[in-house]
Amino acid sequence: MTNAQRLPTEPQESAPTAPSEGRRLPWWVGTLALVLAVAVGVGIGFLASGRDSVTSSAEDREVEQVVDDLFAGWNAYDADAIRAIATDDAVLNTHDLTATGALSLEAAVERNREVGRSVERVGDPIVQDIGAAIDVVQLLRAGTASSNNDDYILVLRLVREDGTLKVEWDRAYNYETWRSLGL
Repeated sequence: MTNAQRLPTEPQESAPTAPSEGRRLPWWVGTLALVLAVAVGVGIGFLASGRDSVTSSAEDREVEQVVDDLFAGWNAYDADAIRAIATDDAVLNTHDLTATGALSLEAAVERNREVGRSVERVGDPIVQDIGAAIDVVQLLRAGTASSNNDDYILVLRLVREDGTLKVEWDRAYNYETWRSLGL
C-alpha cells in the first residue's frame, strides 16, 4: 500500500486522570482565578477599543480630574473629599458609603492613615464611554513606608449626577497576585 492509499487514523484519546488528594487547590484559588479572569477580560476589552475614539477631549479632562481627585482624597485621608466625588449610593472597593463601623469609608481611610498608605497613578487611564456611564481602568501603585509597593488595577464606573461626573463604584484588583498565579 502506498502513502496515497493509506487511510487516516483517528487520534487516540487518553482518559483524564483525577488530581491526587494532596494536590487539590483551595476553593478560593478557583474563585480568585475567575474574578481575575473577568477583570482581565474587562481590561483587555478597554485596551482593544482604544482610548482616543471612545470619549471626547472634554470628557477626558473631566475623567482625569475625577481620578486625580479620588487619588488626592485617599492620599489626604479625607473621607469627605472622597464622598464628595461619589454618588450618594456609591460602593468604593466594597465599602458602602452609608455603612458604619468597620465597613465604613471612614474606617478604611483611618486604616490607610495608620499604616501611612499612599496611592499613585501609573500611566494614563483607559476610558470608555458606554452611554449612561463612563468606565475607567487605571493602573496604580500603593504602598507604605514600611512595605513594598504593590501594583493594582483600579476599575471605576463614572456617572453623571446633577451634571457632574461622579464615581458610582470602584474596585481595585492586586496585579501582583495575578503575576504570582501566572495569569
